[in-house]
Amino acid sequence: MTCLSRSASNGMARTTKQIIYGVVYLIILFGIIYLVYISFLKPVPSCFDKKQNQNETGVDCGGECAACIGDTKNISVSLSSIFFAKEPVALVRLSNPNNQVGSKSIIYTVNVLDSGGSILKTFNGETFVYPGDQEKNLVFPLIGIQEARSLRVTLGSPKWIRIEEFSKPNISFASTPKRIENGHIIIEGDITNNETLLFDNIDIGALFYGSSGALVGVSKTAVQTVRAFERRAFTIDFPFGNLDINLDATKFYFDALRP
Repeated sequence: MTCLSRSASNGMARTTKQIIYGVVYLIILFGIIYLVYISFLKPVPSCFDKKQNQNETGVDCGGECAACIGDTKNISVSLSSIFFAKEPVALVRLSNPNNQVGSKSIIYTVNVLDSGGSILKTFNGETFVYPGDQEKNLVFPLIGIQEARSLRVTLGSPKWIRIEEFSKPNISFASTPKRIENGHIIIEGDITNNETLLFDNIDIGALFYGSSGALVGVSKTAVQTVRAFERRAFTIDFPFGNLDINLDATKFYFDALRP
């Protein structure tokens, strides 16, 4: 009986040692696996991992990432003027101080007023502003409204969207030759879509400046259905009347909603 007890005791000791060794080996194995994971397989913290890590102030926003949408400043009206060439035209310029967020939808109302503040015409519409866009131009022809003297602009609340989803398209002017014919400035240029996207509409505008450097007029046109990497011609015809215009100071802009 004593021999059997010693044998059983020795067997239990061997089993205990095997269990201990097994546990140690497992700990070492799991340690190696964990080191491999954190060294090679664990995702690096980023602005797109749906976690608040790094020095972010919100989930995937703030700190090193794009600004959190709650940290926005108001879009402002930086310019609202009426220019008188052959026909009057209104220009409203919006400014977005937020470099990391823009808006795909901003409702606006533009009231055209006479010298006494009475409303002559109202424009209601919807527009968009890209992140950091300081010169979002809205142009309204005022044909036949010679009594127009000022504008009153009201903006609705923007529907914010981050720059990763709503960056300004890469569209460029290839050429913009200008000439004057019979009291008209004629611009026959080309614009190129450098994106892999099709744009249903691209507005093209020209800002005209006088010899003193002041903005004295604006005109725009549009091209439709501009395919990826396509180059398209456009024409702007601006009847400038008696305005003193420095053609070399003309500035161009485009406006196209990213699909």
